[in-house]
Amino acid sequence: MNKRNHSTSVATVLSIFFISLFFITACFKNDDPDLIVNPPGPTPPSEENIVQLIGAYTNQFDDSLMAVVPTFTYDADSSDSRIKVDSAFAHPTPGSFLEIDVVLRDLQISDTRLDASGDTIIDIYQITNIDDIVVEERRNNRDWLSDTEFEIVQGIRLEEVAVVIVLDVSLSLEDQFRAVKTAAKDFVDFMFESSESPFIGVVIFSTQITLMSFSDDAESIKTFIDNAEQGEFTSLYTAMITGIEMLIPINVDLKTIVTFTDGINNFRESDPAQVLDRLEENDDIISYTLGFTGSSGNIDAEVLDAFATNGGRFFLVETTSALRSRYELISSEVSQRYNLTYRRNNQEITDADSLYIRFSIPTEIADTDTLPAQGTTKF
Repeated sequence: MNKRNHSTSVATVLSIFFISLFFITACFKNDDPDLIVNPPGPTPPSEENIVQLIGAYTNQFDDSLMAVVPTFTYDADSSDSRIKVDSAFAHPTPGSFLEIDVVLRDLQISDTRLDASGDTIIDIYQITNIDDIVVEERRNNRDWLSDTEFEIVQGIRLEEVAVVIVLDVSLSLEDQFRAVKTAAKDFVDFMFESSESPFIGVVIFSTQITLMSFSDDAESIKTFIDNAEQGEFTSLYTAMITGIEMLIPINVDLKTIVTFTDGINNFRESDPAQVLDRLEENDDIISYTLGFTGSSGNIDAEVLDAFATNGGRFFLVETTSALRSRYELISSEVSQRYNLTYRRNNQEITDADSLYIRFSIPTEIADTDTLPAQGTTKF
């Protein structure tokens, strides 16, 4: 081969190489900076008991350019659907100018689904070990990475729980009255078994309303319930407002009102809108309602469903054994709520950095319950 032919062959090979390189580069080039090639959805976990929560994080200067303001926005669409969190936010670490806390407040993990027969299955999960939670960050669509200098600095299960039991003792309960009281006393036991520091108050209602202020003595609470006597009518709305008012001033980790009735409000002048207004004004009070259909009473399911708010549920129950089971489920759900705090440094992170934080949380089922197809649950 002469020199000219050799040079032509080399030039041809180089031309093919650079043309191929151009097309490969063009295929992978992202000209649109807003286009996310690999969105921040959850990476499929290696184990079924790992649930993931994802949120977008920034720490950038405000309009005055005088201070950086951290934000954390929970991304429900990218996170595991079993996760519910009351609030997620970021703020400067108290007492430090160099660190930022990302806070998940009142986090709970539960799953509600239908089985083949149409029954509703509810699973309540607990975090197996807070120290095993893995936190990773991802910037500009790169790989998820864990920074050993950033860590979970606080992870607690909410232990100081205040619960008000609002209990209907009207005459319509008839021969179910004693069993209804027994189920309420069982709920007291469930709460003391599942929570280390529960405070329980009781509102007994029919025509009259009697109440017991908060106590951490399970036996005295059960005795108060046991001594309740039936009355003719149903002062449901006033009783619920009384329970809410009891909870407002108390300083605890979690506030819950659990209302049982087998009838409709037919005494006193309270209005359901007043109850809803109080619950809306005090959205830190979780409201559960239980409508009992196993007596001569006639419940207003629509109203009870509306009263189940701020993270609570509404249950229809036909038997006192089902009532006891729902009480146990409520106690599990109330006791499996957590606060988590992740601490990182205060470096400036702008929207353009596209930084996401992912919490991978190890869990196991703490309780499960099956609701008949006609039973209603709000979640």
